[in-house]
Amino acid sequence: MRELANMRKQAVALSDKIATDKGKLAVTGDPVVMRSELVRLEKEHAQLEEELQAIALAKAVLKEADDEIQSRFSPELGRVAAEYMSFVTGGRYEGILLNRDFSAMTKTTDDAVARRSEYLSAGTIDLLYLAVRLAVCELALPEGEACPLIIDDALVNMDETRYKQAIKLLGEIAKQRQVILFTCRR
Repeated sequence: MRELANMRKQAVALSDKIATDKGKLAVTGDPVVMRSELVRLEKEHAQLEEELQAIALAKAVLKEADDEIQSRFSPELGRVAAEYMSFVTGGRYEGILLNRDFSAMTKTTDDAVARRSEYLSAGTIDLLYLAVRLAVCELALPEGEACPLIIDDALVNMDETRYKQAIKLLGEIAKQRQVILFTCRR
């Protein structure tokens, strides 16, 4: 009898263990389904890794191209923009320096160092960035293709003397390409 009671106890313990294991299995899912999901996730991970490597390569190539453009284009852009700036200011401003982020600095013939744009008057800032935009157009547009330039109120903050010089500069540029200027000034 005692043996029968022990067997029943063991049967109940085994039954509880089976129920517990079935519960754990139900929570974790079917092993075949889980393995299939694992395979799918591993494939997705591998694909994402390949995409990450492709993006890293593209980023490196773009950085290289940016560095080359900066080293070739930026000095020429500064030189051409400085010519425009000098023209409009009657030679007062002689240089434009462009940073990697294309923020600009300029200096007068009397300055030892270039001034950052935040230290310039509103009219000089407008002139500075007009000169840079005109230089970008000159250098970036294909040679021989005189597409029009559309300029919207870029002269608004200039004093009368610089305004007249800027109009004269745009007149010179208009000899090679159409210039459309929107302005609130007359």
